[in-house]
Amino acid sequence: MSSQTPPTGIGQRVAQGVAWTVAFRMVDRFIGICSTLVLVRLLTPEDFGIVAMAMMLLALLEVLTVADFGNAIIQNQSATRDHYDSAWTLNVLLGLTAGCLMWILAHPIATFFNDQRLVPVIWVLGAVPVIDGLYNMGCVDFRKYLQFRRDFLFMAGRKLIGVIAVIPLAFIFRSYWALVGGIIAGRTGGIVLSYLLHPFRPHFSLRSAGSLFRFSRWIMVNSGLTFLSSRGAHLIIGRLAGAQALGLYTVSHEMANLPTTELAAPINRAVFPGYATLSGDRKALRSGFLRVVGLIAVIAIPAGLGMAAVAHLFVPAVLGPNWSSTAPLISLLAIGGSVHVLQANIESLYYSLGRPKLKALFSLFEMLLLLPLTYLLMSRYQLLGVAYAFLISTFILVPANFSVALRLLQLNAGQLLAILWRPLLAGAVMAFAVLRAFPVSGTITGTLDNAVALAMAVGFGAVVYIIALVSLWTLSGRQEGAENWLYAQVRAIASSRFGSRPR
Repeated sequence: MSSQTPPTGIGQRVAQGVAWTVAFRMVDRFIGICSTLVLVRLLTPEDFGIVAMAMMLLALLEVLTVADFGNAIIQNQSATRDHYDSAWTLNVLLGLTAGCLMWILAHPIATFFNDQRLVPVIWVLGAVPVIDGLYNMGCVDFRKYLQFRRDFLFMAGRKLIGVIAVIPLAFIFRSYWALVGGIIAGRTGGIVLSYLLHPFRPHFSLRSAGSLFRFSRWIMVNSGLTFLSSRGAHLIIGRLAGAQALGLYTVSHEMANLPTTELAAPINRAVFPGYATLSGDRKALRSGFLRVVGLIAVIAIPAGLGMAAVAHLFVPAVLGPNWSSTAPLISLLAIGGSVHVLQANIESLYYSLGRPKLKALFSLFEMLLLLPLTYLLMSRYQLLGVAYAFLISTFILVPANFSVALRLLQLNAGQLLAILWRPLLAGAVMAFAVLRAFPVSGTITGTLDNAVALAMAVGFGAVVYIIALVSLWTLSGRQEGAENWLYAQVRAIASSRFGSRPR
């Protein structure tokens, strides 16, 4: 549709886009964290559990009826106006279908979870896929043409609208209806914002529906399998243990993976269009892939291991007494998340090479491995068993996924380990140092005291990690990796601010 052409220096633009998008996503996530911290004080774990049950049905119907046609347009470098119109039309029709199914399935789902409070919640949330179907497909251009600032404005604006709505509702209702209202407000505001930020105005058309489905069918399959592997644990917990346990797990999972999942999402949004552009140049694609994996490792490993090390301080200081039992759960989930996120950009690699089937196969493998483990281990270890299942499946799946990706790019394991060993070792040193300085057995009582200790532990861990990482990088002869690129960015910023380059 757009007459724009991809900018020159794609590899550099993608790397800068990853860092820029991640940095601004942190601002966006800070808003979300603040709202969550308010909500966990006003609402109960059961409130979160009820909404999580209803959202499972919504997520399932969305992956079964809604394809990500945006990725198909990004991957197709010659997409026309017909592709944009057809994608919008299909989204509208599929959104209406999903909304109707929400209404039809409300009672059976409430019976499955043995909680009739779900019926009106599901009915109201049935408006969500209908609203989402109206999304302005022109906003896909923000990613397609590497316009990361505008993409961030859209994502952050949509999130901010939901937060602005949900906090007052929580004070008014003091129930799960506040969460439902925030979801509806955020989705509605996002649609309005999409038309304010991009001039594209869609028309009903199905001319290019066939070509869109040919690419997107595997994405739909992958989305369904990803849902079953990621939300399957929620289904098992909700069915076997009820809303209270599901609420505890849902918030624990979100808190544990804040440092890692919030890196994966913006990184994938940034690298996929760049990979699609570089798909014909394998040498440049190999270099870009290793650089992004290195960048993920340098940031995500200390974030995940750091959360695991300070969970015993984080829970009493941030979540409060209603969540006191979740510290061990958060620690285990954070460790798994720090490893799982390393493969975050492999999905973008498969899609950019026109191999979405590979991602679907790995999602199937993950589902067949994770769900039986979750059921077996939960029956023995309760919620901690769910975390053990996630850890086991992650340590099997991630090496297998990397093995296939390296083969596609004609890389070897040594080249991958060369960029991973320093952040892994520095992260382990940091976690050990934090636990020695702030041991679990020495947890301070009192919210304020724990908050002070948490701030000190985070600062201490950051200093230890940076010193360890820089030391290892220097001792290795400044071996090629994400550290080189980050150092270059620091020098460039210092040069522009102070007028000279530091030695």
